[in-house]
Amino acid sequence: MLGLLAEETGELEEAKTNLLQVLQIYVEFNDEYYVGVIQGILARIYKASQDENFLAEVASILGWTVEKVRERFNQLGEKE
Repeated sequence: MLGLLAEETGELEEAKTNLLQVLQIYVEFNDEYYVGVIQGILARIYKASQDENFLAEVASILGWTVEKVRERFNQLGEKE
């Protein structure tokens, strides 16, 4: 997956773009499993970037508030 490759190589902006597109697709197809997987990857990217706009983009795709996305990402970060 291009998003993972970009994350591994430190290309966070490219990783964000690719993974947000993937998230949108999984949300459209109601694939809860892979939405969860992508959330974990996005949480790592957020932790590295601390980009508040990124949270807003994720929230928009998921239909959540920014605060709910932040809480979810914090929960996922605790599991690592």
